[in-house]
Amino acid sequence: VYVAVRQAVAQKAWKQLQNGKIKGKSCRVRLLK
Repeated sequence: VYVAVRQAVAQKAWKQLQNGKIKGKSCRVRLLK
């Protein structure tokens, strides 16, 4: 599962993604500039 996040929420999302799970699913992060 790829999640696109905006820089405005990137820091919060990144911390959650580093935990490895969102809604019980492992995720890989793709930051959009």
